[in-house]
Amino acid sequence: MNRRRSVARAVGLATAIPALAFGTAAAAWSAPDGGPQPVPHDLAAQYEAPTPLGVSSDLADATGQVEVAVTLAEPAIGDLLPEDALLSGNVPSPAQQKSQRSKVKGQQDAFVRGAKGTGARELARTQLVSNVVVMSVDAEELEALAALPNVVSVTGVGKFEKHAEDDVVSGSLAQAIDYLQVKPVHDAGIDGSGVRVAVLDSGIDYTHVNLGGPGDDEVTTKCFEQANQAPTDDCAELFGPDAPKVKGGWDFVGDAWGADEAPLRPDPNPIDSGPEGGHGTSVSDIIAGRSADGTHQGIAPGADLYGVKVCSSVSTSCSGVAILQGLDWALDPNNDGDISDAVDIVNMSLGASYGQVQNPSVPAVDNLVRAGVVVVASAGNSADRPFILGSPSSAAGAISVAQTALPDDKQWVVEPSVGAAITNAVHQSWSPLPSGLLTGNLVRPTDGIGCS
Repeated sequence: MNRRRSVARAVGLATAIPALAFGTAAAAWSAPDGGPQPVPHDLAAQYEAPTPLGVSSDLADATGQVEVAVTLAEPAIGDLLPEDALLSGNVPSPAQQKSQRSKVKGQQDAFVRGAKGTGARELARTQLVSNVVVMSVDAEELEALAALPNVVSVTGVGKFEKHAEDDVVSGSLAQAIDYLQVKPVHDAGIDGSGVRVAVLDSGIDYTHVNLGGPGDDEVTTKCFEQANQAPTDDCAELFGPDAPKVKGGWDFVGDAWGADEAPLRPDPNPIDSGPEGGHGTSVSDIIAGRSADGTHQGIAPGADLYGVKVCSSVSTSCSGVAILQGLDWALDPNNDGDISDAVDIVNMSLGASYGQVQNPSVPAVDNLVRAGVVVVASAGNSADRPFILGSPSSAAGAISVAQTALPDDKQWVVEPSVGAAITNAVHQSWSPLPSGLLTGNLVRPTDGIGCS
């Protein structure tokens, strides 16, 4: 487990993220002095069953068919892990993990059978970070669903979107490296090597020249054509454990979801293809991109990437169902039943405005963080409004990150060169245009608010 400690420090420096002390509840088998104790035979022996909460208030006005996350009473392994379990090696044995997951699955199976009477349809399950069954159900049946045995809560899944600049890319990656003072860290030999980052986004184009690919249009076209299947031939060499940069991942949405009510169609290939693709590739390049000649580098160019596709290839939408599945996947990337290989970091440059702690992604994030996984999420793309902070960055354990303007983002009024003009300096879509000339003293803000 020393590797996990060292790589966590390395990526913390390489990404210029300060070490944070997360306030989390003590685990069931933590020693009073904070030191690890042997994992008990019965993992849930001291677990306090949650109080049933019924239907969440976010569904009070729901009508028609809705997607809901139903949390059940049996604790998932993520609910039972002590703080920093992955870092300290205080992880239950594979046999114990399998036993607990079997209990969760049994309870989920019983719930799904009982829910048939409500007409609800199962969409997905999570069994590691949380015990959740996602259902599609008529809003008239929500109370009946909540009344079934072992149901703790019924909450809306929510609608999410990718968070990116509306018009142009902000500044340049090279400028960001300088602006964040990362170069001295790189010069000291710290580049994130050995760190494993799961990027929950629109996937990753692993044919990209800065992400281990050849940058060849023919190869890209060939790999895009395999978007709905496991990569083969040249494409298989660019994705998987032996690939140069993108070591694995999963597509939880499929290439058609996000347009014309297309259903979720998961597949094993999270390549970032489609007309609205590219967001996950851009985010991945910022995190860990590196050109063959080393002239182009991301924040942590030595890190390994895992593409977890939870956002659409044909729209800006991200699936709340897929996000829950992606967070679950991050705890056991190779799906071998042992969470010891959980990723080190989860990045989500996405969200839903006015985030609530009731959103099912929030407890999933907090369980990951308590176990020792760093979770970084976008604060939002909706400017400076009260309570606008999005989910899942609203989770107590998440590092919630807002956009930072670079020096290249300065805007100059060049037309007309002299005389009066109307220039709208605010770019949010909800900002009104001035109705006439503005007069008054010209005031220069200080650097403290991002102007110069």
